[in-house]
Amino acid sequence: MGAPKHYTTPIYQAVKINAYGTAGNILEQYDAENKKVVFQEYYGIISEGRNNELIWKCIEKFHVLQYDKTITYYKFLRDIEEYKNYSRRINFLFKSSIRNDAPHLFKSHMLSYAHDNKLGKKTDIIIELLKQGADPNEKIEQFKFKGRTFLEKVIQKEDKEMFDIIWEHSQESVFFGNNDDYDVIILLAEKGLLEEWLEDKVQQMTPEQQERYQENLLLNLIKLSERMH
Repeated sequence: MGAPKHYTTPIYQAVKINAYGTAGNILEQYDAENKKVVFQEYYGIISEGRNNELIWKCIEKFHVLQYDKTITYYKFLRDIEEYKNYSRRINFLFKSSIRNDAPHLFKSHMLSYAHDNKLGKKTDIIIELLKQGADPNEKIEQFKFKGRTFLEKVIQKEDKEMFDIIWEHSQESVFFGNNDDYDVIILLAEKGLLEEWLEDKVQQMTPEQQERYQENLLLNLIKLSERMH
């Protein structure tokens, strides 16, 4: 992310001189006026915003930061990671994500970030988020090849240990499918992983889930055969 040449916006000026209370008040004002930050202000927050209260206010008022459609909680975390002294802020956000008052969408995006970030996999955070109902099928990326959801990324990385954790705490999410070319069981079958990953779990499935599993075993066998040749 390239730095802007002129830092004249109110929030950037505030965070540059560590006036974090002022920056937070401006966010509140923008929210009241149904106004969004501009790029310079977003850049100022991710590069200079090192105050926990301000960072949490950004999570609470996140819609104010969405100056375009690409800005998501997941992108916000990734953007912070690009600047020095990011670890303290990221660790604060890890801990904050399991707060009862943390937004549900933030919790769902944190699943994927906690799985793959510069500080290392945070399995304890992921388990707690799943227990709290975070959604492994929440869309976090724009493009299929990157993995649109946490569960799709886990499947693409063939991370069976993490898949088993998801199964334990959110079994129903493994059988999620919609009309938008996203179906977890089919994703598993297309990777040739369906039987390998779920064979020992059939007895835990509902009759409807067992049917979905059985219906896709042939596709799984075909894809597995293709991978072996």
